[in-house]
Amino acid sequence: MSPETLRKRLADGKIYAKEKNEQSLNSFFTISNLSALRELALREIADDVDEEIEQSLGSSLEGPYGIHEKILVCVHYGPTAKKLIRRGFF
Repeated sequence: MSPETLRKRLADGKIYAKEKNEQSLNSFFTISNLSALRELALREIADDVDEEIEQSLGSSLEGPYGIHEKILVCVHYGPTAKKLIRRGFF
């Protein structure tokens, strides 16, 4: 769920007792903290799915299968292009 939805549920008293809501919303459960936690959770789930696919394919996995994280580097021809392409490769 989105950070905004979670904050609304907190404010409505659906997660903590109402007396803890204000403190929770103003201290830890900020939009930025909730967004960061959501991103971490999604990455963990994606890693778990990757592992399950690799295990189910076993030894039939040949070369890049497209299940690992990819980086796209867009460059304009110029003096920094070579450095950007190298950084994207590693």
